[in-house]
Amino acid sequence: MTVTGTMPEGMTFTDNGDGTGTFAGTLAPDTGGSYPIVVTATNDGGSTTNAYTLHIITLPSITSADNTAFTEGEAGTFSVTDTAYPPGFLFAGSALTSTPRTSTADSRIVDPATGTAVLPAGVTFVGDTYAGDPANLAGTPALGSAGVYTFYIGAANGDEGMTTTQAFILTVLAAPVTPPAPAPVHATLGYALAGSDAAAYAFGGAVFTGPLSAQHLAAPVVGMAETPDGHGSWLVAADGGVFAYGDGAFYGSMAGKALNAPIVGMTVTPDGHGYWLVAADGGVFTFGDAQFRGSLGTTTLNAPVVGMAATATGYVLVAGDGGVFAFGTRYGGSMAEHVLTAPMVGIATTPTGGYLVAAADGGVFAFGGAVYHGTMATTSLGAPMVGIATTADGNGYVLTGSDGGVFAFGDAAFYGSLAHTPLTAPVVAVAVPHPQAG
Repeated sequence: MTVTGTMPEGMTFTDNGDGTGTFAGTLAPDTGGSYPIVVTATNDGGSTTNAYTLHIITLPSITSADNTAFTEGEAGTFSVTDTAYPPGFLFAGSALTSTPRTSTADSRIVDPATGTAVLPAGVTFVGDTYAGDPANLAGTPALGSAGVYTFYIGAANGDEGMTTTQAFILTVLAAPVTPPAPAPVHATLGYALAGSDAAAYAFGGAVFTGPLSAQHLAAPVVGMAETPDGHGSWLVAADGGVFAYGDGAFYGSMAGKALNAPIVGMTVTPDGHGYWLVAADGGVFTFGDAQFRGSLGTTTLNAPVVGMAATATGYVLVAGDGGVFAFGTRYGGSMAEHVLTAPMVGIATTPTGGYLVAAADGGVFAFGGAVYHGTMATTSLGAPMVGIATTADGNGYVLTGSDGGVFAFGDAAFYGSLAHTPLTAPVVAVAVPHPQAG
């Protein structure tokens, strides 16, 4: 007797010489399956053949991982795979002793002792049915179902009655918490405007504690400044009178004192515990913790000074012809040598030590590292510009006109204006709080 065809590794055929033959051996791993063979028997009278199929049965084995993780509210899927011959089926149960069930009948896996579903709401297990295909754990865990779920997955090899079971852990992760979208970030929390009659106007988060209507003054208001936290302010009049409001402390003024030229502006120290006043001739007057760094009081100017702004170490002045004068701080340049289409009306500094100067026609010019974000010079204005104020981080600025119109650039936010609002007196200044870091 002879055998032709491929036999599983480890198996041999022996002709016993008496009309019989023996298949024997120790099969190698993973040799389960069907093997077509042909047996030929020969004697003196001739030979005959018969075709057979040799079936090697294997114990079922689950080859996929014994755990997976889904997330609440998100679709998940996990394929369970096995090896077995003949091909069998995959099932799941709440315990090792659970009666095997297949297909969608077992989709929820209920604990027979309590009737409680073993899988989280929204997730099902669908077994295969003798086809050797994967089974699937799939679904979208319901919100609130986060936790650890333990059950058992079994594999069987057809009708041979051989099974194996695997403890399986499904972890459902809590849905990620999505923080609410932050409100748009603007470096200006608000801004305040002042009229020459001391009327004050606040926009955005600005808290202007000054007068809300016209005041009887010895001289018109020409400038203003905000405390660092925005809860106080100062106004200054052309005669040097200073008016403090909110948490802005009064440190003194030039009212009643002889001046060589009218006051045209003021600026506050970084900590808000002092301020400087500047006159049209460049004279500088200090109050509180403001330090005197120099002035132009004895210098002949080509044009009067129109404004000043503080830096971390000193201050800068700007004249109507665009000339800039730095005291105790770095000089970054000026418009003095340029032909201007309109006179300068104000200056504002940035945390980096740079500064921007503004013209009556809305032109803006940046120096010393300050960033230019736009201009109104090419726009028809209802009234001339009278001031400029930078945002706390220096990456934006606002311009204001004498009619109360406000124009925001860079990271400055527009919170409203007085344009088209009847005013008792023209607007003369704009201020933005500059909170100190930390």
